[in-house]
Amino acid sequence: MTTRTAWRHIRRTAAPGALLAAALLAGCAGSGLDLARMAPPDPHPGAFQVCHGYGCRLRTQAVLDGDQWARVRALFADPAADAATERARIARAVGLIEGFVAPQAGTGDDKPEAAFLSFAPGQLDCIDEAVNSSTYIALLERDGLLRRHVLDLPVRRGYLVDGAWPHNSAVVREIDTGRAYAVDSYFRPNGGPAWIVPVETWRAGWRPEDGAPS
Repeated sequence: MTTRTAWRHIRRTAAPGALLAAALLAGCAGSGLDLARMAPPDPHPGAFQVCHGYGCRLRTQAVLDGDQWARVRALFADPAADAATERARIARAVGLIEGFVAPQAGTGDDKPEAAFLSFAPGQLDCIDEAVNSSTYIALLERDGLLRRHVLDLPVRRGYLVDGAWPHNSAVVREIDTGRAYAVDSYFRPNGGPAWIVPVETWRAGWRPEDGAPS
């Protein structure tokens, strides 16, 4: 089963209302499986949903026009020399798409991170960011733009009882090595490129001030 097929199957077995309620109560809590179930089915540039307002509380139907998608595709026009180069392109593509959908979802003023229980409709928390970034990566994968990575399930760190605040991120997996990388757009304002770091580093509590190890 391909990653895309597995993602689609997981999402279709969802109980979204219960998952969303649990996510909101926990404040950025949610497993990769939970977040995968929040993802839109079969996204493509002409029709996909974006989450905002904390915990995917609000969902807006979005579309990328031909010129916008051409700008995304241009990032991948030349084959990436290596996996690190492709990851840098993925980071830029996530930010570019986020900027394109902002006028449609009202998220242009989205700030880095998120105030606790603000629920501002134009702000994204880490659940919104992880679901949306996964959706954007799925758009890239579906169009055949990724040659060295596949979309994987989102990851979570922090369970409160362990003294760490819950946080989530989208994930890509390098095909040749099998190594997983967090694609984390939570720490940048709307339209900024995502941070991409190895999942094991991210799980250990990575933040932008730590830099971006390859």
